[in-house]
Amino acid sequence: MSLLSTGQVAKALQVASRTVCKWIDQKLMVAHRLPGSFNRRVRLGDLVRFAREHQMPLTIPGYGQRFSILLVGMCQTLADAVQEQLVDCEFSLAETAYEAGQRTADHLPNVAVVDCSIGFAAAKELCKHLVADKIQVMVLLPEDGAEFPGEDVLVLRQPVGPEVVVNLLLQLQS
Repeated sequence: MSLLSTGQVAKALQVASRTVCKWIDQKLMVAHRLPGSFNRRVRLGDLVRFAREHQMPLTIPGYGQRFSILLVGMCQTLADAVQEQLVDCEFSLAETAYEAGQRTADHLPNVAVVDCSIGFAAAKELCKHLVADKIQVMVLLPEDGAEFPGEDVLVLRQPVGPEVVVNLLLQLQS
């Protein structure tokens, strides 16, 4: 887990350290106290969420330079084919909704592709959280599956080939 000091957060957001402390005190920004200390630390994922919610530029060296994609519950063959075609992207893989939540805690992806093979209810709940974090979401539904609720997600019916997924990811990237 990447933890940042209030000074590092201030530098990343191009504000004064005191401003960051005020945001934390006002509960606008999530932070954690170090045991036995008054020092506070902010998780990288919480900082990214804060910056997105407040439409603030974020300048962390090495962060966000590559388009980041989270693949959740996707069959290995399809995941491999997508990764082979999008070599300039950064990929994170998760087999379950819980694992996807862990992956997004430190680093919010630009896009998440969620396969409903993880379970319809789990996929629905995960997508709700991803959309709340301002992550673009693509859902892969079974051919005979129910309709997927929510207008903020792109829904694809299986079977879907890697070229379709890749083309849509390229559109979302630009």
